[in-house]
Amino acid sequence: MANKALPAADVRSYADRFVDFLNKAVSPMHAVKVCRDSLISAGFEELEESDVWKLSPRGKYFVTKNGTALIAFVLGGNFTPGRPVHMLKPNPKASCKNWQQLSVSTYGGGMWRTWFDRDLSVCGRLFVKEEDKVKAKLIHVNRPILYIPNLAIHLERESNTSFSFNMEDALKPIFAATSHMSAKHEKECDQDSSNSCCSKDMNFIGEIAQRCNIDAADIVSFELYLYPTEPAVIGGLMEDFVFGARLDNLLSTYTGLTGFMEAAAMKDVVDSSADVMVFAAFDNEEVGSESVPGAASAWTEWVLRRIQKDPNDQCSFERSMAKSFLLSADVSHAVHPNYRCKHDENHTPLFHHGPVLKVNQNQRYATIGCSAAKLRRIAELANVPVQVYTNKNDVSCGSTIGPILSTKLGIQTVDIGNALLAMHSIREMASTVDLLLAHRLFKTYYEKFHIVSSEMIL
Repeated sequence: MANKALPAADVRSYADRFVDFLNKAVSPMHAVKVCRDSLISAGFEELEESDVWKLSPRGKYFVTKNGTALIAFVLGGNFTPGRPVHMLKPNPKASCKNWQQLSVSTYGGGMWRTWFDRDLSVCGRLFVKEEDKVKAKLIHVNRPILYIPNLAIHLERESNTSFSFNMEDALKPIFAATSHMSAKHEKECDQDSSNSCCSKDMNFIGEIAQRCNIDAADIVSFELYLYPTEPAVIGGLMEDFVFGARLDNLLSTYTGLTGFMEAAAMKDVVDSSADVMVFAAFDNEEVGSESVPGAASAWTEWVLRRIQKDPNDQCSFERSMAKSFLLSADVSHAVHPNYRCKHDENHTPLFHHGPVLKVNQNQRYATIGCSAAKLRRIAELANVPVQVYTNKNDVSCGSTIGPILSTKLGIQTVDIGNALLAMHSIREMASTVDLLLAHRLFKTYYEKFHIVSSEMIL
């Protein structure tokens, strides 16, 4: 098996670091902040979109969008515009009688039944007035304050055989039995301010703000997410699993970022390279990617064009894309031991057997024959096993940002990701061994793709 080649201590150490990342990255904003802090600690320079960029060979840079997406890149010591780019992609008040509840909106294709009977809280950001400016403030209420209770089985005897619920009515979490909002906050909410989003109907937001030492009357907007407070953990009898929320797709974000940063720290690799290494993490993949921080926006192309700009060569960007290669990294479906019939019998991804190459002839994934060949060569150089997934003809599959970016940029792409169980549930399950294997694959991709590129005329 693949895990025999990996020291147990290395597997556990990497898995522990991933779990720590997962527990900090409770929202897209928090995930980007953790990535940003890691890059700054590693010597990367943050760029502003609106500034003139002065880029230098051997330079390490990153730029963010909307606080929920990030692109980092390293210029090789021998970089000149027109060289290849290596990219890695790694988400008011309602009340009834004396219950205080929230009205929430579902996002993406969640397995919403798994949100019942869980300890929940909120995270995200508030947009707050400070003198003559508006600033974004990250918040993370790190304790259970919300709950969506199931209906007792005595009142719905069929719930064990045919569980169904109304998405609008049944998903309203409870946060109080009676109104315990502070008198100070009620007074603040009485103030009529056209520039404040605080009102008597939004006392939950005001109460959260007060507990975060923010004046409720200064809140002009907010983006808040529900999340389960139960932390991610290492589990299983042999401690070879990760149980936690948001594995899809923070797993790919973390393994991609660490592989990128480790390769970027290799001075001999960077100094001798004529290429650009790029890591990109996008928002809104679960709802189609058509947003400013999403993969379908023009932002990615704009950043890459600025990197490749050459006043003496109007086609430097196009030539670069023709020689580039993209790994679209998103988790894949492990074969479920209780539902094996959902998988093609010859394509059954397992835990501890390495990342999964994803193939779909209807272009739900961007993998094609030549990109699969390059990926397999990268895996060979990394000494990492690769599995293959394709869906059954009578079972549909999801998609990734691979087809979006490959179409927009004209760049050769392969879709790959670690096997996962309980995908889109409130808590998902992954392999600790596969975490380290993915990290090694991505590191080798950044470090040695020039070898693969020179070997294959595809």
